[in-house]
Amino acid sequence: MVKITFGLVLACLMGWSQTANAQITSYFGQVSGSYITNQDDGMPLELEYSLRTAVGLNLGERWTAGLKVQQVFFRGLSQEYQHAALAGPFGRYGWVVANRGRLYLESGLYYGNYCTCAGFTGFASKESGLVYLSFGGGLELRVWKGIFLEAGYTTHDILNHPRPKYGYNTYLLGLVFRLNEKRSVD
Repeated sequence: MVKITFGLVLACLMGWSQTANAQITSYFGQVSGSYITNQDDGMPLELEYSLRTAVGLNLGERWTAGLKVQQVFFRGLSQEYQHAALAGPFGRYGWVVANRGRLYLESGLYYGNYCTCAGFTGFASKESGLVYLSFGGGLELRVWKGIFLEAGYTTHDILNHPRPKYGYNTYLLGLVFRLNEKRSVD
């Protein structure tokens, strides 16, 4: 599975190099977060909130590449909050690009310790050395020159864990800051 993943990443990079001509048009930073609660009859069984930060390069009008770190704070019923993290490279393709925003598709390969390995009946836990393949998408809407409001959804699938597991799926709400953007945004 890991060989297939790296093959897909390599194919995406080759496609990017053919279409984007490796031209850096601007830099970006991203800050976003999410809050998720799993309830049964109004009683919270599991709580989770996350904070994501990313930095990267806009490579032409459609392609973006960068590094992302996601901090996850979670607890199950009667547990103390635990801290886990995922980090790694990602790529983003602007599927629909307009002056006021963009609709994008995203994929990444992350390393971390947030384990959704207990199946559908258990709680998340920390386990080191996990590798995740991520797919997602979202919408960026310009709110001011160089500042965009972002809403998206991402699923992270654990690649290297033999026990029953399920994807770590999350929404995000946040801001994207584009610095030194050369194209007109009006």
